[in-house]
Amino acid sequence: MNDPNIHWPAYKFGMNQEDIKTKLHRQYNTIVMPVLDIEAFSYDVSEIANKAENAAEFHALLAERKKKRVVELREALELMMSEISYNDHLLPRSSMDSALTVFRDRSFDAMVRFCSTFIPKDVLNDLNHTPTEDEPDFAMPDFSEDYWEPSDHDDHGGQL
Repeated sequence: MNDPNIHWPAYKFGMNQEDIKTKLHRQYNTIVMPVLDIEAFSYDVSEIANKAENAAEFHALLAERKKKRVVELREALELMMSEISYNDHLLPRSSMDSALTVFRDRSFDAMVRFCSTFIPKDVLNDLNHTPTEDEPDFAMPDFSEDYWEPSDHDDHGGQL
């Protein structure tokens, strides 16, 4: 569903229809996400710390580097999106619709749905199971000795 013209009773709250795409979106539909993993970020910080002469320069150079990294990653994402969109053989058919949704919406839930296309259905069913009062909210897998024994199946359920 991608209907940007959904009407809601904005008047009840002293708001207008566009607030769903602006104020409300920013306040209730965004998350902070790291630009880089901690190792890559640490390398950038170390490099800049060795160049900078004072705290003001250090922070200015970090801000500049952040902008550079965001541009690099956006360009890489755009390239991957184009490759996948025009070369649908790169992904399993079952994943293609979810991939296109990620490219269109760029939302956290779209990314999670896309990643879920690579998880076996029985595992997804287990993840969607609502625990009863007697069950913990999150159950760790059983890592008994049997877990570590070699299997006749690969990690994706296929016969070896």
